[in-house]
Amino acid sequence: MTFPLAYKGVKKIFISEILTIVSVIIMVVSGILALALIKAAQQSDDAAAGAVAAVVTFLCGTCLSIPAFILYLVGILQAKKDEQQFYYAFVFVIMPIIASVFAALFREYQLVQNIAQLVTSLCEVIAMIMIITGIRELASRLGNVKMVNSANLAFRMITGVYALLIIARVVEFVFDFLPAMVVLGAVLSVAAGILDIVAHIYYFIYLGRAVKMLKA
Repeated sequence: MTFPLAYKGVKKIFISEILTIVSVIIMVVSGILALALIKAAQQSDDAAAGAVAAVVTFLCGTCLSIPAFILYLVGILQAKKDEQQFYYAFVFVIMPIIASVFAALFREYQLVQNIAQLVTSLCEVIAMIMIITGIRELASRLGNVKMVNSANLAFRMITGVYALLIIARVVEFVFDFLPAMVVLGAVLSVAAGILDIVAHIYYFIYLGRAVKMLKA
């Protein structure tokens, strides 16, 4: 094993992605359950059912997302000891936390909220790209051309998806006085959302392949 710390780190990142996916699935299921309970509460005038629904949704959403994020951070910190790109990924993972603090301090200002949201979205994408770049560098040092090419494809997919999302947002909000453009922006958003799912699936598969590569 040439890069033992990178292997352990990338493996933790991969496991954190699995936990995140499971967490999202639980959130979707609990959301459906919450809606059903709220509807039942409205029909029976039972406010307790609505409260239970809210608590269930919150607990299900956080039970896995918090340990997943911690594992994600630990994995990046571990992998950065073998590859510098993971250090940059760590920086961009921390920046949204700082942005969230500012958003909380200035929550009465909508502009600050919008900027914080934008910073968070951009940093998440850049961190993902840095992780892919780090794996690509490790693959290059190991002479694994297939993984290098796969990293390049993942990079193009992710940047393409988010470029499409940015275009969609610009079309929706800058040209909001033109109904046809708003519709176009919505269509682009849906298309970007579908492509985003595809890109994340590919990213997940790529992480799994990286774990196998580094383990060898």
